[in-house]
Amino acid sequence: MKAPLAATFLLTFAACGPQAPGAATFSIDWYASAALADVITFQISALTNKNSVDCFMLTSTPACIKEHGFAANRFVTFKDRNNRDVKTLSFGKAVSAQGTQQLTVPLPVNTDDFALIVEALTADATPKLAGIGCGYVNQAVTTGMNEAVPVKLTIWKTPANCDPRF
Repeated sequence: MKAPLAATFLLTFAACGPQAPGAATFSIDWYASAALADVITFQISALTNKNSVDCFMLTSTPACIKEHGFAANRFVTFKDRNNRDVKTLSFGKAVSAQGTQQLTVPLPVNTDDFALIVEALTADATPKLAGIGCGYVNQAVTTGMNEAVPVKLTIWKTPANCDPRF
């Protein structure tokens, strides 16, 4: 079932210098609009074997990434702020309805075969998926500057009835 769209945004991931040895960072910029009023958090994950990830299908189907049948070992492991291994990183959205928010996502280096997934979560007590974005990394991630990865974020008028958190 395809959900009606409320808005579509373009996120750009651009890498810069590493935060820790053996990791690269990606800066994420997006414009927050009124269509994001019900969104409180963005969750970022990465899947290996990008050729088997259909970004069009993911953004057209109102379902959480964890419900699409990808094996757990396909999710790239990130290091969170406390240096713990996690499968997703979460970030709050900008308080203002206008402007940009810059985030940093640490990624392992020497990786080029993955898709980046951004899920928008609602502010409900049990969050729901408000929308999803997907983009492909087209060159090996290295320390220092990396190629930008465009991610199209689609927000649905009616959130998917799933809890995106891992």
